[in-house]
Amino acid sequence: MGDHFRGPQFWSNATAAVTTVASSSFARCQLHSVRRPDGSTVDNWIFFDERPHVNVLVRTHVDRRFVVFRQSKYALPHGTLAPVGGFVEDGETPAAAAKRELQEELGLVSMAWRELGSYMTSANRGGGRVHSYFADSAVPAPSHHAHSRALVSDDAEAQRIVRLTRTDLQDALLAGRFGEVKWTATIALALLAVPRRCPVGPLRAADQTNDDVRAEGERNMTRGVKRLWLQHVRHNMTLPSGRAQSYVQSH
Repeated sequence: MGDHFRGPQFWSNATAAVTTVASSSFARCQLHSVRRPDGSTVDNWIFFDERPHVNVLVRTHVDRRFVVFRQSKYALPHGTLAPVGGFVEDGETPAAAAKRELQEELGLVSMAWRELGSYMTSANRGGGRVHSYFADSAVPAPSHHAHSRALVSDDAEAQRIVRLTRTDLQDALLAGRFGEVKWTATIALALLAVPRRCPVGPLRAADQTNDDVRAEGERNMTRGVKRLWLQHVRHNMTLPSGRAQSYVQSH
């Protein structure tokens, strides 16, 4: 029973029958019979199940660098960059899995999380579902001791930590240095979610709604614009500092 896939059986209105070819605790290969819209059936439709997994791009509080791994993978001919990631365990939510993986792999915790979405890996062949996250302002976990997973991944493939500026991260993304499409999507989504120059506050917490996040971002942007305008007024107008402040607050 140790090699039995514990995930749910995929089934849609078009599924006529399934036959399992191979199975393990984290993945399964099946042959499906699939009904077409015209009523005919396609047999031997290869379909792969995989346990749900998470990818997390993390930025540290102390230096505002993005932390990724440089590692090797069995299916990739060359080394690759990769974010934090792993499988969702039994009874665990994707958000809890993301926090656990961040602490296990890097010894970090974050109070500023942003959910980037949940996506099927392959629209026709399955491949499992990835849940993408961005963890900002990460700091060392209290009483954390270095864990071997920070140096060696689950499948014993060597990896080391790399710290990148935003420009370096974007250049690596566009150069194809993240060798898996799930990693590439997570990095791109995170870069799109965090504006380059707009002042932003803490990212989405677990109890914040989308409206809360939007309103918070607008407030922070307004404060940032006011600060820049006040600097402009003080530099270009012969107003006392207090009157300049009042002028800015009234506009």
